[in-house]
Amino acid sequence: MIGIENGFQQREIQQASYAWQQAVERNQEIVVGVNRFQIEEQESHELLRIDRAGEEKQVRRLKDLRSRRDNEAVRKALTRVTETARGTGNLMPAIVDAVRVYATLGEISDAMREQFGQFTPPVFL
Repeated sequence: MIGIENGFQQREIQQASYAWQQAVERNQEIVVGVNRFQIEEQESHELLRIDRAGEEKQVRRLKDLRSRRDNEAVRKALTRVTETARGTGNLMPAIVDAVRVYATLGEISDAMREQFGQFTPPVFL
């Protein structure tokens, strides 16, 4: 945990990424389509935009799921996720059990945030 708090891993990732990008720009590393073997014509890709109707449909599906599932089983599964997070046990079985009773990703994440909080990686330049 100390390595994470001191930014060791983040620093290592940043330094390795910087070194790799420099190697690409000096043509010491080949990236097909970036610095070698490029296609002359540029493809245009549309960004995915969710319209209001799509958003409303997803909200309805979520409400429907929450009304049909066994919410007591979900509550118990989420409590197990939080309790496991407090200890040193393997979180994966608790998470899988929560998924099996239709807990949502947001609910599972909230259960873990209850114990771990919200991680914000340090930035080192």
